[in-house]
Order: sequence, then C-alpha cells, then structure tokens
Amino acid sequence: MTTREIRIIGDPVLRKPATEVTELTGALARLADEMVVTMYEAPGLGLAAPQVGVQKRFFVYDLGEGPGAIVNPVIEESDGEWLFEEGCLSVPGLSWEILRPKTIHIVGVDLDGNDVSIEADELESRLFQHELDHLDGVLLVDHLDEDQARDARKALRDLTTGPRGWIPIALSASPPAHPRRLAYLGTPAASVPSLQALHRAGFEIAVVVTGEDRRRSRGADPSPSPVKAAALDLDLQVAHDLDAVMESGADLGVVVAYGHLIPADLLADVPMVNLHFSLLPRWRGAAPVERAIMAGDTTTGVCVMAVDVELDTGDVYARTEVPIGASETAAELRGRLVDEGSRLLVETLTAGLGVPTPQSGDPVYARKITQADLELDWSRPAADLGRIIRVGGAWTTFRDRRLKVWSAEVLEAVPGQPGTLDGDVVVTGDGALRLVEVQPESRSRQPASAWLAGARAEPGENLG
Repeated sequence: MTTREIRIIGDPVLRKPATEVTELTGALARLADEMVVTMYEAPGLGLAAPQVGVQKRFFVYDLGEGPGAIVNPVIEESDGEWLFEEGCLSVPGLSWEILRPKTIHIVGVDLDGNDVSIEADELESRLFQHELDHLDGVLLVDHLDEDQARDARKALRDLTTGPRGWIPIALSASPPAHPRRLAYLGTPAASVPSLQALHRAGFEIAVVVTGEDRRRSRGADPSPSPVKAAALDLDLQVAHDLDAVMESGADLGVVVAYGHLIPADLLADVPMVNLHFSLLPRWRGAAPVERAIMAGDTTTGVCVMAVDVELDTGDVYARTEVPIGASETAAELRGRLVDEGSRLLVETLTAGLGVPTPQSGDPVYARKITQADLELDWSRPAADLGRIIRVGGAWTTFRDRRLKVWSAEVLEAVPGQPGTLDGDVVVTGDGALRLVEVQPESRSRQPASAWLAGARAEPGENLG
C-alpha cells in the first residue's frame, strides 16, 4: 500500500487549522489506510491528516490494540496534570517533557460514521491531545517553556536544514558489546526465569525494577510481584521507580514483560534490550502468545531486541523459532518460550551484542485479550473455538449463567443448530466440540462429565 510523506516542522501546512470532514467517503477511508501504513513505518503511535498534507480534521492511531481513526474529534472534558516525555513525527528525533491534562473525554465519529466516545487516561490521553493539536495548527514546540525553547533552538535549526530536510537524532544510547552491570525490568512470573538465569550466569544485577505491591485477590494484603519476590530471594536491590535505573550505574537494561513503555530520556542514557515472545515484527504488543494461537500460527519464537521509544519496533540481536503444538495451551507455550528465551538472552549477552538486524516484513499487532475475545460464538468453526479455548478463560453461558470452558476436543460435524448441547458435545458452525473441562459460575474447575451430571441438561438445550 502507498505511504505518504510526513511533513516536517517548517512546512507551512502544519500551521493551518484543518477543516471539518463533511462526508465520509471511500477516498477518506483509503487515505486513513495509507496514513496507518505511514505511521507504522515511521514508526509512531498516531498521525494526523495535516502531517501528510491533508487539511481535514481526523487522525489515526494505534497503541498496540489495532489501528483506529477519529473524525472531527472534540475534547469535551479534561482533568489533572501529567508531565511526560513527548516526541512528534513532524519533529523527528527530538522530544521534551510536556505538561498536559492527565485524563480527557474525547468524542467524534469513526470512518463508518459510528459515534466515538472515549475516556482516555495518561498515554492514550496524551496521544489524542497531541493529534488534536495538529488539527489546530499547533506543534509540540509550542508547548515548550522558555528554558526548553532556548535549548531546542539549535537542534531545530539542524532539523530544518532544507525545505523539508532533516537530520535524524538518535534517542537511544548504544549498548556495550559485553555488558556486565545490568538493570533488570520485569513484573510477572514469566519474567522470573530470565532474572534467575542472568544471576546464575554471573552478571551483576545492580537493580531490579518491578511493579508496586498490590492485592492479588479480594480481601488479601498487598503482596510483591513475582519478580520482586525472586529478586529478594537473590538478595538483589529492588525498586519501583525508573529513576533507580539511572542511579544504578548499569551499562545495560534488560526488559522482560515489564508492562510499561520506557521513556526516551532514560533510553538516551541507558541502552536496553527486550526479550519478546514472538518472531518480530509479527505480534508486536501486549499478547503475542495468545494472538499466535488464536490466529492458528504453527510457529512462533523469541527475540532479543533493542528497546526503542515506540512499541516493539527495535532492531533484533538474536531470535529463535519455536513450533506451536496442535493442542498446546497459551500457558504451556509461554512456559516453553520463557525457557527458550532465558537461554537465548544469556547466550546473546555472554557472546556479546553485535550489530542488530532491522525488523523485516509487515508488522502485526497483538492487542490485549479482552473478555469479548474469549466469548465462544458457536456459529464459528470448531477449530477456531478450540484455539480460543487453548488461550485460557474462554466462556459461554448456560441457563443465563457464565460457564468457562478450559479444555475441549474438536470433532467432526454433528447435526443440529450451533450451540446445541448433545451430552458433552456442542454443535458449532463447522464441526463440533466435546467438552472436557469446564467451570460453572462461582464454582471450581471440574470434568465436563461431573458438571453435566449435576446440570441435568434437557435434550436440545443450548450454550450461549
């Protein structure tokens, strides 16, 4: 698909307020598609129409959950304050701390004319405010205070050396070939084996940065993250603030499922690598293991990649492929990927970081799994539903109460309407599923046979 030229600061089109979109046309939809491709290739999180020379009030965006577009956006409410590092594709290579409202309520329509109403917080809120600025002819530099503006002038002069020419300025420091003093950033159980493997390999871990203690269940006292518990067992220093990385003297940060974007100012001082559980650029984002299974992929893998300011866009130092078993669950696959990734991470850092390879191919984004993704639509083929069940937490309803399905077998087609329950077999849109393990609402997991014996389903009753 065609990409568009991104206009750079100094181009007068960026200073003209955009006009309202009066008609949702196929041409507008095609422009949005081209803008999304341009945004991904840049790469960026958002792109407004004026940035590609089109004076229309709409923008596209993607925060890792798939691309979206808002036409004729308006901020109806805002609240709070949030100071955060911010960059712009039209001011490439530069970023500053900008104070903006922390939360906003934005309304508009999408490209199909459906109403859009979003309560946005932190990064999403900042992204929407940034793109709305472009629609009003406002640039990032207009938000700088006097000291910032004075320091920025030379960089901006270098940036705009021609009508649209610019000199890219690297945001990330270069990593040492053989790092020894590490800062480790991670939070969930999947991050623990890599921390332990680095410690066993003799790397000095100056600090472990992880999520705050929190309640893991209703009524329980706050407890540490799995990574914090493991770090304390290893007598390692633990922190919850990224400032600790700057203060640690680490020559490399290692990120494994930390759960937050790393700000540009930190990357400028401390280079970082990330262990990512997919073969990039396929399945960038929050749920690469689950999305690979749901898509029917037969192969996935792990990458050791450079951390960039954008989401999972960095160059790759090492990768290895891992086959996906035909009946393998997400938990089982994640366990194998964690083991393989821990080995690859230690091997890569021990051998030395060479020159990384840019990601090649079309990016595919692994948006976070929602409850809607896990609902079993019995009109779909049995093979599709089987993959959703393998992700974990799949659900349907029986007699208006939720029923989770933890394990099932795909069968050949049986007669009946989709959703019809015939013993332990459920009719689907193509084929059937035999229920193996289920969990009725407010009950524990149990064999499907035990549930059926208690439920006493009538002939022809449906799920869903």
